[in-house]
Amino acid sequence: MLKQFYFLNYWDRFIMHYFQSHPPPFLQMRNTAEPKRKRTKTDETLNLSDLELVVCCFNLLETDTDHFKNIWDWSAFISKFSSHQDCEVRWIVCQCLALLGGMSESDKLKLVKQTISTDDNRKFTLKYYVKIHSSEEVNHFITSSVRLEFNLCV
Repeated sequence: MLKQFYFLNYWDRFIMHYFQSHPPPFLQMRNTAEPKRKRTKTDETLNLSDLELVVCCFNLLETDTDHFKNIWDWSAFISKFSSHQDCEVRWIVCQCLALLGGMSESDKLKLVKQTISTDDNRKFTLKYYVKIHSSEEVNHFITSSVRLEFNLCV
């Protein structure tokens, strides 16, 4: 267990140090002057979907909100993904905005409801919340979320 802690701590520091001198993942700059070359299998595996990219950014932001909030200009992320056709991408953008703005749960829920349906919100909340928390906390969160949604509707 202690080895895992040190390993994770090392990667956290490595990632933070890396992004001090590299652009954020959502600002992938391609050099158009570079001549085209045949793609290799390695090149193809590095291509991320928009969903994978926003999840990566969300995970980084969730790991150390203050650090990534201050080193990156999030306006490009927001303008690029906030009106994305995939509602899951929009949901994650809302989660990022809530972290960046220090929103309360009720304000975050209002923001999410502006972009996606209540059913999709529940589905994505469960999908991403279950990965992080125990089932007891999930049950408490679902109960609180349903109460909050009911209070906002009344």
